[in-house]
Amino acid sequence: MRNIIAITTTGTSLLTNTHNFYNRKYKNLLDIPDREIKEFIKTRKKENKQYTISAEINSVLQLKELLEKNKENLVKVHLILSDTPEVKKEIPFLKEFFNSIKLEVDHSIVKGLKYKESQFKMTGLRELIITLSKPAFIT
Repeated sequence: MRNIIAITTTGTSLLTNTHNFYNRKYKNLLDIPDREIKEFIKTRKKENKQYTISAEINSVLQLKELLEKNKENLVKVHLILSDTPEVKKEIPFLKEFFNSIKLEVDHSIVKGLKYKESQFKMTGLRELIITLSKPAFIT
């Protein structure tokens, strides 16, 4: 059985889905209290709807299932994060979720990968390529 590492980009779906779950009562995704994010995750897990927690969780869970059918073992998730406060807020929650299903978690914040188009094009994309070409990602 081979051990596999999943690499996934990370957006704001955890915060957006939490925001929608609570009927958009906050003006800004950063205003969502940590306790409400935890409660959203706990509720979705209890309802067996963990696939709806976030895009990253959905894709990793689907990959994990597929690999298990093929007798392979997903052991680690590496999150590729944009350099934004919203995505940084999600890190501990995503790590806690993945750890709860026995997956190790690493993450890389890609400097310059921000909302502003000029920063994204001039710095962010270059940094993303540099990040993905590091030895940790090449086997």
